[in-house]
Formats: sequence, C-alpha cells, structure tokens
Amino acid sequence: MLAAVLSAVGIAGVTLMEPTSALFVAPVFAVILVSLPLLRSRSALVVGSAYVAVTSVAAVVSDAAWAFLSGTNLVEFTQETIDGTIAQATSLLQDAGLAGGDATAEVLEAWKELMLRLWPLNYFETGLIVGLIGVFAVTYGARIVGVETNRLPRLRDLDLSVHVLWALVFGLLLLAAESFLGDSGRLAGTVGLNLLLGVRWLFFAQGMGVAAAAMERMKVRRGGRLVGYLLMILADTLFYAMSFVGLFDFWMNVRKLKRKDGKVEASLEGPVS
Repeated sequence: MLAAVLSAVGIAGVTLMEPTSALFVAPVFAVILVSLPLLRSRSALVVGSAYVAVTSVAAVVSDAAWAFLSGTNLVEFTQETIDGTIAQATSLLQDAGLAGGDATAEVLEAWKELMLRLWPLNYFETGLIVGLIGVFAVTYGARIVGVETNRLPRLRDLDLSVHVLWALVFGLLLLAAESFLGDSGRLAGTVGLNLLLGVRWLFFAQGMGVAAAAMERMKVRRGGRLVGYLLMILADTLFYAMSFVGLFDFWMNVRKLKRKDGKVEASLEGPVS
C-alpha cells in the first residue's frame, strides 16, 4: 500500500514537471508494483522481460507524445535530433580543422544514416537497463523485508532460452531481403539490423556467463575477474567477441549445462530469504 501511494505521488510530481514523461514513468512504476508478487511465483528472467517490453513501449509513447505536442511526429522528431547531433559534430570538427574534406563529409553522412536506422534500438537498450535495475531493486528490497522471491541466476549459471536465436534468424533474413529488393526493402533491412544488434546483447550476456564459469573453474580471484570482465567488455565493444562466444555456447553448450528444450533442466533461480 505504501509503495502504491509513493508511486502515485512520484507520478503526480513528474506529471506536473513534464506531462509527457509521466507516460514513461507511470507504466514503469506500475510494472514495479506488480513485479513483487509475480517474482514469488514466476521466473525473474520472465519478469525482467516484462520490464524490458513495458519500458521500451513506454519510452516510444512518451517520445511520440512529446513530438506530437511539438507539432511533428516521432520520425521527424528523431530526424531533427540526429541532424542536431551531426551539426554539433561538424562544428567540433571544424573548430579542430578536420572538417571540410569530402571524406569527412561522407563519414558524417554515413554516421547520420546509421543513427537514423538504429534509433529504435535505443528504446530496447533503455528497456534492458531499466529491466535489469528493476528486478535487482525489487529482489533486493524483498530480501531486506524478509520476503521470498525468485532471483536472477548468477552470471556463471546464466543460460538463456534457445528461442532467442529466432531473432538472429529473422534479422539475417530481413537484411538479405533488403539486399535482394534494394531501396524497396529498406524498411525490412532496418528492422533486421535492429533485431541483430538488439539480440547481440543477449548473446553478450550468454558469453559473459561462459567466461564467468571459466574463471571460477580456474579459481581467478576477484581482482583478476574484474580486470577480465573489463577486457572482455572492451573486446566485445570492438569485435563483438563475447557475443560470438555466447552464440557459440547455444550450440556447443561449453559449460555442459543440463538442458531440456533449450533451457537448463534444473532451475537456475532460488529463493531470496
């Protein structure tokens, strides 16, 4: 009851300050309120997926409302935002004496094009961050007050459903469709590109789980693990290295986990007391 009252007060405050933001905050607070009872009977990964979905949609609705009140639509609003970013980058390059050449102009134009195609991915990434923080916050709060809930698996045990591979398959098919259809397949290619780069984060998590299990078997100390994680994050940023490890693990089951229908046979989650 207290949480509901505090959430209502928070939503009211946000609405007064920025009405369109309430379209984002209200659904997020709502899913947080219902997640506690759900976490007592449902998988934390399933509840986290709900966080991601709700947050992503809420972010789109909030930005669309802002664009509408500004006299435009979401696509045009995004285009204007990206144009502003490119203009700032161009100004910085000019101040540094690097702008003005044809090569620089082509790079900026390509960057602009890529940003426009990938703007839907920003909403999914926002949902992932909020979802992860939300599940951790709720399970941690439940532990403090002595309420039992399911928790996220430890990183070394993380094993996502094999069904995430469908996003990879559809993404590749849509990109192939764009290559075959040309300009008329641009929308399909854009959806495919966002699917591939979105599911990449799931493969990354799977790959980090493989690495965590390996470091535990080698008895790497905490400081060494931290350095290892930082290096792996850097490698994935540059080469998608850990994402490929995660993708490989779906087929080869590097950790030799007992799987059934694409899932670990034994539950990876336990009660938080």
